[in-house]
Amino acid sequence: MGKSRGGWNTKVHLVAANERTALTFSLSGGQAHDAPEGRSLLKQWNTGLTGLPMLMDRAYEGDETRQLVLDLGFEPVVPPKANRAASWQYDRSLYKRRNEVVDLEQSADAFEQGVLISSRA
Repeated sequence: MGKSRGGWNTKVHLVAANERTALTFSLSGGQAHDAPEGRSLLKQWNTGLTGLPMLMDRAYEGDETRQLVLDLGFEPVVPPKANRAASWQYDRSLYKRRNEVVDLEQSADAFEQGVLISSRA
């Protein structure tokens, strides 16, 4: 649990196969940035899968995270931020399916609230 501007909270970082199957997850304090936590989770996650698309939230669109995803053998599917000097192509229709994983994450948030008995901002 960590303190951010919104108060005490916890973030769930999640790697999922689909809208119902979480492959691995980690928790971090609310003040932690998403990208370093996500990279740490991906480095610990050992998989033999390659060549599959990995849908990512925009918080993970940085060069270091995208390169790690490529190094792990996945295709990053994330739009560039609007202020990027050099943008890239990505599968827009596939990116729109990211909400399926967000729904799973919200289920994990509800579970986390019940177990940790923490108030969310």
